[in-house]
Amino acid sequence: MNNLFDNAEKLVKFNRSLSQQLQIKNVLNPYTQSFINVQLANRLKILSNGYYRNRYGNLIPLNIAASKGLIEFIINDEIDYEEMEIEYRSKHYPIITNLLIHQVYDSINKCMITFRQAIDNNYLDIELFIYSCSNISMSIHEAFYCGLIIGELRTNIIEQEFPKQIININEKYDFDYDILFSLLKTIVNNLNEFINTVKIIDECQLTSDGYIRHKKTRKCYLLTQAIELGLVSFQDSSQITPFNNSKVIK
Repeated sequence: MNNLFDNAEKLVKFNRSLSQQLQIKNVLNPYTQSFINVQLANRLKILSNGYYRNRYGNLIPLNIAASKGLIEFIINDEIDYEEMEIEYRSKHYPIITNLLIHQVYDSINKCMITFRQAIDNNYLDIELFIYSCSNISMSIHEAFYCGLIIGELRTNIIEQEFPKQIININEKYDFDYDILFSLLKTIVNNLNEFINTVKIIDECQLTSDGYIRHKKTRKCYLLTQAIELGLVSFQDSSQITPFNNSKVIK
């Protein structure tokens, strides 16, 4: 996943948007199962560097803790503000990833702030694409995955344009049909070898597109899933039987 962000051209955009400002109101004390204020939660180390600490000492990102009802936020009135967007254009794959930043966690004041406030306080470095606050320092996309940044992640595939080949109908092309026949024969032989290597239970069939289908439920499974479910097993090579076309359905 990091390669998708690191080996990419990065571009920062600012868009006008309408959103809500969030601030932590109450935190669930995992020991008493009652809500306490932020100041007490900080003293008890229940909130720590952008994480919620449960009774077992496990750290949970704030956005996940909030979704589980462990943290309550105060939602202020809607305000019109700019929305920050980072575009990651992969250098190795035809993929564009857009990270929209709504709120940034201020680990010093224990509250969510706008990206503008984060930039002004040097929490966000939009040249190096680093999130840094208190003793926390990491890339912006890593901060998003850790719950220190609240936003949206969108990924799109770029439609690549390939040069069209102009063919002159008067030109004559020599095609080696022996090579084509040899390739097709290799493919068929490999399929036969696969069928003879695995054992599919009678209730299932191998589809022509490579899935294992249950005859009654009509559900299709990948080979790895079918093996885990006990629908397919590997048989002893000494007991290999001739290829059976009835195991393959089209």
